[in-house]
Formats: sequence, C-alpha cells, structure tokens
Amino acid sequence: MKKFSKHFALLLALALVFTSIIPTVNAEAATMSLSKTTIRLYLGSDTTTNLKSTYTLSVKNKNSAYKVTYKSSKTSVATVGASTGKITAKGVGTATITATVKNGTTTVKTLKATVKVYRHAAEIGVRSALAKVLKNGIEVGTVKSYHVGFRRATANGAVIWGTGATKVTDKLRFKSSDTSVFTVGSTTGKITAKGEGTAVLTVYAVDYTGKNKVQSLSEKVYPVVVVAKKTATATPTPTPVATATPTPTAAAGKIVSATQEGLSDLSVVKLTFATEDDAKAVIADKSLLKVERTKDNVTSTIQSNLYASITAVNGDAKSVYLKLYENAEEGTKFTYSYNGSSTSFKGVGNKVAGIAVGTTTVTAGEMKDIPYTLYNANGVDVTKVAVAGVDYQTITFSAADSVNYYISGNQIYFTKGGVNAVVTAKVVVGYDSMGNEIAYTSAGPIAATETTSIASGFTYAIGAVGAVPSTQTYSASGVSLPVDS
Repeated sequence: MKKFSKHFALLLALALVFTSIIPTVNAEAATMSLSKTTIRLYLGSDTTTNLKSTYTLSVKNKNSAYKVTYKSSKTSVATVGASTGKITAKGVGTATITATVKNGTTTVKTLKATVKVYRHAAEIGVRSALAKVLKNGIEVGTVKSYHVGFRRATANGAVIWGTGATKVTDKLRFKSSDTSVFTVGSTTGKITAKGEGTAVLTVYAVDYTGKNKVQSLSEKVYPVVVVAKKTATATPTPTPVATATPTPTAAAGKIVSATQEGLSDLSVVKLTFATEDDAKAVIADKSLLKVERTKDNVTSTIQSNLYASITAVNGDAKSVYLKLYENAEEGTKFTYSYNGSSTSFKGVGNKVAGIAVGTTTVTAGEMKDIPYTLYNANGVDVTKVAVAGVDYQTITFSAADSVNYYISGNQIYFTKGGVNAVVTAKVVVGYDSMGNEIAYTSAGPIAATETTSIASGFTYAIGAVGAVPSTQTYSASGVSLPVDS
C-alpha cells in the first residue's frame, strides 16, 4: 500500500508540473505578434513614400529561448532570410511570409505577414510619333485616346516601352492647360478637341495608391494644336483615257488575315488580301486601310500618316508588310479594315511563350555558348527585347549524362568528336498559385564530329494567331504536357 502511495504521489506531482507549463506557453503565444503584418516594398526603393527594397521582420514578445524560422510563399516576389527575417523585394506582386515559432521541436505559434512589392517606371510620356500628330494639329470635334505609356529599366540599364501590373505599378494622370481648346480624361488620357487654338497636355505619374505624385519621374508636356474641321470637297470624276492602265481599286476583294511579323517600336504586320489587286491598291493608297487600336476597352484610330510604310511581300502578291509606329503590347488589339471587311490580332508583347535551340559549331575541347531563340505567343522572336524577371524568369540547358560532353550554365563542352547528344532548353515564365513553375521546353539534337555542331532540329510551328506553338512543351508541377496549337 505504501509503495502504491509513493507512485501515486509522484504521478500527481508530474501532472501538476505539466499543467502549470501549458498555461504559461499558451499565455506567451497569445502575446506574440509580428513587427508588421502588411509590408510594402519597392524594387529599387522609393522617394515618394520613403519605402525601401528591404525590411527585417521580427516577432515581438517572444521568449528568448524560442527559435523563429521564416519562409516566403513566392520567392520571385520576395525572399526572406530563414533565420534573420530580412525580406528583399525581387519582383512586382504579393507574397506571404510565414514565421514559425518553436520551443525545441514543438511549434508554439505560426504568424503570417503579407508583402506587396511595387515598381516605378523609368520614364513616362507620349510616343514621339503621336506627339507630332498633336503638335501638327487635330480637328475640332476629334476624340482620341492617344497612346501613352511607361518606360521600364532593363538589367543592362536600357529602357523599353511597356505597361501592365507585371512591369510597373505607377498610374498615369493627364491635365489640359486650356479646356476651351481640348479636354482630357484625368485617368484615361482621352482627348476631345473643343475649339481652335493651342494648349498644353501634361502627363505625370502617381504611385500605386493613385494619390501620391511620383517624385522620381518628371512631368512631360506636349503642345496640342486644334484646327478647324475641314470641309469635304467633291472630287471630280476623271475622264477615262483609252491608253491609260487602270489604277487598282478597293472594290475587288477583302482583307483576309493579319499576322504579327516583328516586335519593336516599329512593329511589322503581314496583311493578306483576297486578290493581288487589293494588295496593290493599298500600296498605292494607304488611306484605303483603316487601323484601330484597342487598349483597356478604349479604341482609337491610328491615322494613316503614322504608317511608316506599306510594301509588297516577295513571293506573295496578295500580301503586304505594314510597318507602324506602334508596339503590339500585351492586351492590345489591332483591327485592320478594308473595303467593308476587317481582321484583327491581339498583341502579346515581349512575354515569352516558347524557346528553340539554335545552330552553331563547337570544337572539341572548347566551351561554347548554346544559342537559343525566345518567342512570344504570336511566334515573334523576342530574344533581344524580353527582360529576365519580367517577361520570363530563368533559362536553363541540360543533356543526358555522358563522359563525352557536359553542359555548364549556358555553355556546352565536348571532350571529343564523333558523339551524339540532345540539348534541352527550358524557359520558366512564371509560377502558378501553388508556387510551381510554368515553363516551356524544346530539344535540339547535337551531331558531333571532330568539329562538333549543334543542329537546330526544332521546328517552331505557328498555329492560329495568339496560339502557343504546337511543338512547344508546357510543364507545371513537374508534369509535361503537349500544348495545343
């Protein structure tokens, strides 16, 4: 009986100690909190709101014996030091930082903070060609949404045009110096010519709140000349001349298709018509062709004097190349109308939707770069304009293990000739909601002799306009699937 009493007393004592610890731990957990639960950062910092590109997160009211580990839900937006809590902005977007507090192996509390990363434009303004139109004069009654935009910095310091939340988070604002000459939508940039005269259009930027003027971006001003509306005059009917060659007319046929051929400030589009006469007519008189640009549900007509050129296509008499002072940015729709018919395509900008291994010659015993080409969803080469971290994330190369060759970074090395290999190129373009990468891959065979060479072996097949090329492979969560064209 005495032995039983001793054991019972010991168990009772242990129970009392254990139950006294639990309330203490729970009480400590209840008072713990993060130094901030919403953190706003700027890539490159910001002088307008004094936001930085880094912030060190900490847990308040924590027992000094407890250990905290930090983890980011999206490292493409923000990274965090696992033990330090230092958050660094990496890309525009939102990420969640999770702080786990442990006492030994026991989790005491889990805390979460939201990180929002913003980015300023490098420059704002109206395209030079369109600024020229405003300066040369628009007619009374004209209603236009002139193309304005941001420039954003690239890794090498250059600036290229681009808009959208994935690139910059600033917003544009507009003012007219004299509303009797023209009015302008303060947020839309939509200009309405009211009366003859000259006034000034001012363009400036505000930050993500839509309220604070961005101090690092200078205002831009453009003269706007409004002239009287022209009175239509009758065109006399020409007298037929028996020996004259008839000028092709627009009545012969229709416009059939429009495909994007190039991407730059001077974009190139291939227009195909029903007959050769239609193509000749448009080359002879570019005013027969009407081009409209739709962005953010606002449609404006691109005046024919802004067409850089319309030229014939060698080997295709029914088609022409149209060059415009317009960039086919993502989300922009271009509509081409001719003789009562129309066709259109949507721009996809520099966003990468395909990769192909190129062709080169490699000498055994030497390292050499593996050439590649990046394409957007319209099949246009965007290798020179796509920006890492914006239009795609990473590019990697791989090949099967072999003692005869190996790949290091973006280079390949052969120990000898007379061997074969296949190089696989992979471009990661983003991440899904679960944080898994979204990528496109392609493989190019290498036929090696004493002078080894990388042969393309990759056909980039363009399907319907706006479709991802059918020969690409899309992967997410480690699963590869063919992409329909």
